[in-house]
Amino acid sequence: MPESPQTPDEKISMATRRGIRWDALAAIIAALIGLLALCVSGYTAYIERQQVRAQVWPHLDIGASTFPPSIVVKNQGVGPAIVRSVEVLVNGKPQPDWAHVFATVGMRGDIDTQGPPMGGYVLTPGQIANWVNFEFTRDQYQSFKDAAKASSTGKVQPVSSAPVMSYESFAGRQRVLFNQFLNNAKHTRFQVRICYCSTLGECSLATWAAGHRAQQAKECKAVPATDQFRE
Repeated sequence: MPESPQTPDEKISMATRRGIRWDALAAIIAALIGLLALCVSGYTAYIERQQVRAQVWPHLDIGASTFPPSIVVKNQGVGPAIVRSVEVLVNGKPQPDWAHVFATVGMRGDIDTQGPPMGGYVLTPGQIANWVNFEFTRDQYQSFKDAAKASSTGKVQPVSSAPVMSYESFAGRQRVLFNQFLNNAKHTRFQVRICYCSTLGECSLATWAAGHRAQQAKECKAVPATDQFRE
């Protein structure tokens, strides 16, 4: 039986449906292209951020140096390391300053050291800070000696009885004290924790215990003010 011819209205209806299908397909394609562009843009932004992170990445390494006799902190990264907090523990207990550290590890008498306070310190790439330095140059020793002499006038407080020694004797004494400190530190679970951040605000934790290699962690926990090392 022959099919009945389509009426004009039916032809218009079919053409309209075909147009709607093509419009829907075009809309889907446009949406997919937009999604792809968004993914590419997001990936590009991620790659750019990773490149920036690599360009400002700091890496602190803590350890003991025998020449000069000191505890050193070195930034081995390619970006500045901003120190946020410092902890020094002996037998698991936080210490407030070096005087308490030396007393707790069993050191006796005056311990003469020099070095920068580490809290809030910024280390540039490649910079080495002799944090606890037992070595004095001759000029530094002379200044140290002059300060001790001035103490007799009441202008400054006495710092040590060591300046009565010659420079050579004083330097030898300091090396002996440093070796003694390291030996005592190994037996009293002496540990340093330094939280530091990059210029992007991404932070890491560097830890070091006497007799061990420094370690890194990706997270820095908030340290109560009472537990922070004041030096």
